[in-house]
Amino acid sequence: MQWKIHQLDVKSAFLNGFLEEEIFIKRPQGFNVAGKEEMVYRLKKALYGLKQAPRARYSRIDGYLINLGFERSISEPTLYIHKEGVKTQLIVSLYVDDLLNCKVTSTPVAVREKLSSQGSCIVAMRNIFKLQKEYSGTSKDDMKSTSGYVFTLGLAVFCWSSKKQNVVAQSTVEAEYVVAAEAMNQALWLRKILANLNLHQEGAIEIKCDNQSAVAIVKNPVFHRRTKHFSIKLHVVREMEQAKEVELVHCNFEDQIADILTKPLSVSRFIELKRKIGVYNMLANEEC
Repeated sequence: MQWKIHQLDVKSAFLNGFLEEEIFIKRPQGFNVAGKEEMVYRLKKALYGLKQAPRARYSRIDGYLINLGFERSISEPTLYIHKEGVKTQLIVSLYVDDLLNCKVTSTPVAVREKLSSQGSCIVAMRNIFKLQKEYSGTSKDDMKSTSGYVFTLGLAVFCWSSKKQNVVAQSTVEAEYVVAAEAMNQALWLRKILANLNLHQEGAIEIKCDNQSAVAIVKNPVFHRRTKHFSIKLHVVREMEQAKEVELVHCNFEDQIADILTKPLSVSRFIELKRKIGVYNMLANEEC
């Protein structure tokens, strides 16, 4: 949409928040006053490491932006929009970022490798940091599957997730159903965020799944024997499908780009999926 984008890093951001609670600290070295050695300081503003610091900082900048006429998103409290009528003039997104430097590796987890809290996890964690990407492998300690999804806007990947599921799936279908529910919740949230930006989507959001049985269960409104042990909250997938908010569609294994977030892959497959999601090698400054 040819919007102009500016990035701003606030220096010492957490030092700018005013505290509402009474918090006292010991005197730093060199600040002792004769006759008052036992006295302490009361903080008026936050310090790094203080659990109240993030909230204090947010409270101050939130009030400032609201006074300037910005509207806070109901769906995302760190998103502020300034409008004139229905026209969006300015968008402010608050975030805290942190960057690491390190050597890279070709894949985060070797093919057929099973992670365990005893030993192999440490080797895998080193690879995770080398990739400079958040990644989660399948654990054989608790037999919980890994959920992964990727969202695109046009041709660009802009939202993704990889995390261990909260429940132990009794079948591959159930594991896929859990992922579908998580992806649908995220899809509905993204629709609301886009609406805040005056980008209204028509029709259902298409979510691709490479498990035909999971897609069939969503399409079939009749109680299914294979789903009787599923958590009731997972059936929001079926409800949102019927409401035409989202649509679960089957895709081939080769087209499932979210596999890069959930499975150990060969180097060739990993590189292929990196290309599809638009990841490139920052060190070589080229696509890989």
